Order: sequence, then structure tokens, then C-alpha cells
Amino acid sequence: MTLLPSRLEAGISLPRPGLAVTALRFNRSVSVKEFDVGLRCVPGQQRPETYRHVPPPHCHCHVPARTFLTTWAIADNAVQLDVASFGARGDGATDDTGAIQKAIDAAPVGATLRFPPGRYRVGTVGVRAGIRYLGNGATIERPDNQPNYTGSFTSSKTGYCYSGDDDSPLTTFEGFTFDGNRDRQGAYSTYELEQSQLLFLHADPAKPGRLRVRVEICHFKNCVSYGLSIYTNVDAVVTRCSAFNCFRGGFVLTGGHSRVTVDDFRSRR
Repeated sequence: MTLLPSRLEAGISLPRPGLAVTALRFNRSVSVKEFDVGLRCVPGQQRPETYRHVPPPHCHCHVPARTFLTTWAIADNAVQLDVASFGARGDGATDDTGAIQKAIDAAPVGATLRFPPGRYRVGTVGVRAGIRYLGNGATIERPDNQPNYTGSFTSSKTGYCYSGDDDSPLTTFEGFTFDGNRDRQGAYSTYELEQSQLLFLHADPAKPGRLRVRVEICHFKNCVSYGLSIYTNVDAVVTRCSAFNCFRGGFVLTGGHSRVTVDDFRSRR
């Protein structure tokens, strides 16, 4: 495991790369900066309830004392991909839908897919489970005059809906602004575009496994429908997010068989 400029307090250590954590306990509080590692749930195990204390990569976090990491594996070989390498421009003019979809399709489970700062014009892309979508400084902007059922980022696109007997690997959306470009869409005030969410999360209701998701520091604005919509079979944590000027609401939870924790979500018109 690689630690970038950072430290763990004296006496605290982590297992070697690739070793599954079965009973790791922090006996004192630990301050951690910038992990360059991947965190994934050991197959077949349930995620620990204390998982929210696990610091995601590239942020400043505080791990409280007496925190157990009971079912996680730690690896130092997480794949890092960049949407620009697949042709995405992020210039606010080019339609980047196809390039971003290619990048998502190329990303293996456990990878981080980075979006360099910019404005990415996106119609609908299917998002896959088990990927960390990192958009610090990136805006996902809807092109003009999109039809109903345009979901900017959606897990329900054919071929992308998670379906499994066990819960999915963790999927993370971090640091995005989703802009619905409302003033340049068609009529919507009588619900003509009611199914045009900015981020739509859903898993196969015929299977017991849930789509596990973390949505962090994401902002939803100028939407003709919902900003963030969580539907059937999702296990999500939504934290430090906001919504502005979303016609049907900044956040909605429907469908059933979902578990969602929301912390510090602010919505206004």
C-alpha cells in the first residue's frame, strides 16, 4: 500500500496490500490523508456498518477510535482511468456522451474513472457497479432539447442494470455538478419530461442483491425532473450534496427494497 504525504499515528499499522481485513481495530483516533489504494468488499461478505468511517481516496478524513474494519480488502493496484484518454473533451461544446460511455465500458470493477475539470455535454450514459467516478471540478451538462427518459448518469440503461444474488461492489460518485440545462429543454411544466433525472440509481428487482452506492459532494441543478433519484434495490449513502432549481425535487426515494442514509443534503429553488 502506498501512502502519499501522510502518516498514521504511532503504533497504528495496516495490513500488507491485498490482505483481507478480518478484525482490524484502531485503538486511538487516526488522521489520514490521501490514500492511493482501492477499497472493496470481500466477495460474499456483508459490508460493515462502520464502513462510512473508511476514508475514500484523495480526501482528508478522520477515522475514529474503536472503528472496526471487518470485511474489507485493501489493495495497492487500483486501476486509474481518465475520460480524456477516451476522447472526452469537457469543453462545453462537444457531445461527450460516446467517449464517456467508452471509458465506463473499459473500466474494470474497482477502478477509479477520473473526469478532469470541465463541462461535459452528456445525453444518457449507463453507469456500471463497482467503479469510483471521480469528478472533482467536472460538470455533467445536458445538451439542448433532450427527450423524456434522458438520464444523464443512469444505472437502468439496458445492459448496465446491476443484477445479482449478493449486493454489488461499492459504486461511488464524488465531486460532480450535474446541470440539467433546464432553460434549453422542451416544455416540462406539465410533466412532459418527468423521467429525465440527472442521476438515476436502480438495480434488478427480480434479484435480492442491492446496488451499493455512495454519492458524495455532488450538486444537482436546473433540472426538468429530479436531481438524484433512487429507485428499487439500492443501498446508498448520500452525503454533503445539494440541489438547486430542480422541478420535481432535488432528491427522491421510491420503488422499495432500498436502504438509504442521507446526511447534509440541501435543496432549494
